[in-house]
Amino acid sequence: MRISEVLIVGLLLLAVLRQNKRLWLGGAPFLPLVSYAALTMLVVGYHVTSRSELGLQSFLDSGIGPAVFLMLYIVGSAYGARVEVIRLILKYSFVMAGLMGVLGVAQALQVPFALNIGVRLTGNVFIANPLDWKVPRSVGIYNSWHAYASYMSIVLVLLIACYSKGVRIFRRPIVNAIVVGCVVAGLFSSLTFGMIFLGLGISAIFLWTSNKRIWILAMAAVAYVVLVFSPLSQLAIRRLQMQESTTSEYGFLPQTVAFRLSVWTRDYLPLIAQNPWFGFGPITASDRTFSYVESMYILVLLSGGLVALVAFLVFIATTILRLSPKRWRTQAEVSRAAAAGLFAFVIGLVPLMLIHPYLNDAGSSQVIFLLLGVLCAQSRRPQIAPTTSAG
Repeated sequence: MRISEVLIVGLLLLAVLRQNKRLWLGGAPFLPLVSYAALTMLVVGYHVTSRSELGLQSFLDSGIGPAVFLMLYIVGSAYGARVEVIRLILKYSFVMAGLMGVLGVAQALQVPFALNIGVRLTGNVFIANPLDWKVPRSVGIYNSWHAYASYMSIVLVLLIACYSKGVRIFRRPIVNAIVVGCVVAGLFSSLTFGMIFLGLGISAIFLWTSNKRIWILAMAAVAYVVLVFSPLSQLAIRRLQMQESTTSEYGFLPQTVAFRLSVWTRDYLPLIAQNPWFGFGPITASDRTFSYVESMYILVLLSGGLVALVAFLVFIATTILRLSPKRWRTQAEVSRAAAAGLFAFVIGLVPLMLIHPYLNDAGSSQVIFLLLGVLCAQSRRPQIAPTTSAG
């Protein structure tokens, strides 16, 4: 279990002890999430007990991930009924992302102290010593650039959603501008183009529709400075060239897509075909597959089969319906802004999960499940509240 997951379990226990019989469990996504978590645990547990090469570690690695996110949803539900809770979560998420953006840029530039922080927190030595064929990229305090990029992307979307709807999280506008600049720079330092386009694209839509279009120019200016005048420009060019190169097997597709198709068809789809209903279960070194599944949907199929995939898709569908803007007209402005940002981000995540298991990573996934629990608790009854500035 990662440190973040241990903290989530601790928060759950604290919530149960503090709330006792008042603990509220519900919301439209709750039952689908319970089903997805339970089915994953049961199916992976079955595979672990029926295959001699698997053990407890295989179950911990592949079976309890959705259950940990369910716990985070419950924690959010337990403490999220008051409007002040979501404002507090957003404020400290924004501050953390701004600081991590500075750290991320330093990591991408191979600044020693920033690299040492990443290695010590994650145990990933490749942060400090990237492979020859890898472009140096930032990870913040996560163990992968995908997790870091998704966190920076969702925070940027939430920041701009609040600004576009007139919700002031910080008392001074200059603080908001500084945080946005740090987050945008940090997001670019990840060189994870899918998350960069998602975060900037959703932010631009919010700003355009709210007639705050000057901020689109401001974000474009930050991106231009980072990509043209900073040392990151050469890394970005090299990364883009790698992404757009082609292979002989799928010459009509960019390398990043062709590589994944090759991995799926060669390694994972044959394993899933052996038992499509319940999947193959956790993989081991003896299976001789590529280390990363490179898709959320392939990962769910591999671990739990079609039964788990259906539960997962129902959870995604109910989450999108629950966050639909028309359902939040009677809520406080900060809740409406958070719901709008989360709604747009989850929709954008659906196609991106084809190429990476973002809801199996740390990063944006933990923000999504916590905020979802908080928002579902707040949506139980109308609670229009005046917007007040926070320090």
